Amino acid sequence: MNAIGATGGERGGKGDDRAVARVTTGPEMSVLLDELERATGGEKAEIQELIAALVKDLLGHATAGGRSALPALRVFVERRPNYLGRMDIAGYATRALVAQAAAGDVFLAELFTREIERVRDDLAGASPTPLERLMAERVALTWFDATDADTRLAANAANPNAEYYGRYRERANRRFSQAARALATIRKLARPDIRINVAENQVNVG
Repeated sequence: MNAIGATGGERGGKGDDRAVARVTTGPEMSVLLDELERATGGEKAEIQELIAALVKDLLGHATAGGRSALPALRVFVERRPNYLGRMDIAGYATRALVAQAAAGDVFLAELFTREIERVRDDLAGASPTPLERLMAERVALTWFDATDADTRLAANAANPNAEYYGRYRERANRRFSQAARALATIRKLARPDIRINVAENQVNVG
């Protein structure tokens, strides 16, 4: 396997998961993936194992801020888009908001998460379009943030920083209103404009 040698890492036999000596480059990752597509049997399993170890190493570099890992990771993600799964950005936002609101109470965090998901699903409906699904998530998140802001303002009414909580509450409610209006607009635009001619008088429905 020429590609394995080309990655430059000093590695032992199959099963050796030591980190490579240097960061794999984009062209090297591309060659490895090409060889994986051509390989069969034991050779294919060996290349799969090597790629998994390299990706783990690259992710470690990227987590530590190493930009040199990006070219190979870009090649890998483009060639294997489902390998790492969906990033679930809305999920990250949900966890961040819930963690702040729950203040370390894991059960309360679980309840908050379930409530956000319930509101999202209720708003999305049975068969939402991708855009409706995204906006339903946005409305649910901003609704939770606005509600939490109400609670924080009430709890800090006598606090010297009460004005800060009041301003945050105003911004949170504004974001919620904007998201709700956007979802309503998307729904309205998605509805077919039905036109009925009654005795030559046109009636628009929708």
